[in-house]
Amino acid sequence: MPRVTPKRASPVFNVRPVSLPSNARDQLAELLGFPGFDFLQDASDRQLGEGKILRRVQGEPILIAKGKSKSKGSSLPDIGQSIHDIERALALCNDGAAHLDHIPRSADYIAVARSIAKKSGALLAEVSDISSYYRDALTAFGADIAALEISVARMFDSAKALINTHIGKSSKGARKDVALRAGIRELRKIFRKYGAPRDRERRAHGAFVKRSPDETAELAFVSFALQEGGIKRANYLAKELPRLMRHPNCTLDDLESN
Repeated sequence: MPRVTPKRASPVFNVRPVSLPSNARDQLAELLGFPGFDFLQDASDRQLGEGKILRRVQGEPILIAKGKSKSKGSSLPDIGQSIHDIERALALCNDGAAHLDHIPRSADYIAVARSIAKKSGALLAEVSDISSYYRDALTAFGADIAALEISVARMFDSAKALINTHIGKSSKGARKDVALRAGIRELRKIFRKYGAPRDRERRAHGAFVKRSPDETAELAFVSFALQEGGIKRANYLAKELPRLMRHPNCTLDDLESN
């Protein structure tokens, strides 16, 4: 039987936001319903109030004409922030896969518990076998031998109990794409938060029900973001994305009911 290498997945992990190129940002803004969106002008309006950008040269200071009216802010959704949110959602797909898609299974728990039981049992046997000379010498340097024996014995018993809990359980099964589904859900939330309002009514043609304009735009938005983030290729998304978006972990029914 092949030796099991326990998975190193963690329930807490860090992600590094994906850096999208400027042309991808422009396309995502358009898919959100804001074609020709000027990120720099919008950032200026939000931070400085109304003021037209007169000169923008890469690597040089930006020249802005002081606005005559309007307080700081913008009537549009914060599309610049939406891009940062998209980059974090894509990072969840990338960096989260090593953790969310590789949650330990029974074989992993058994492998780790057996190793702990073996080592703790050996330590307990060695400590219990030493004479009072060595116990007193170790105690003089701060060791609490009795407390150590109790703690190690509990670790040994816990490891054995963990083995018994998972022994006989199957560890088979395909990769679940948990990180991908989590990223898709985040992208859908971004689309709902920042996207321009669209018609959400579906149209029926006989037995066939066509997606609403809003659903069509959302599908295009999520697909493009995943492609630009290097998560999945277009041919995979064309076939699998509609199915993935119907998965319970990707739907937004809980948000829509609130």
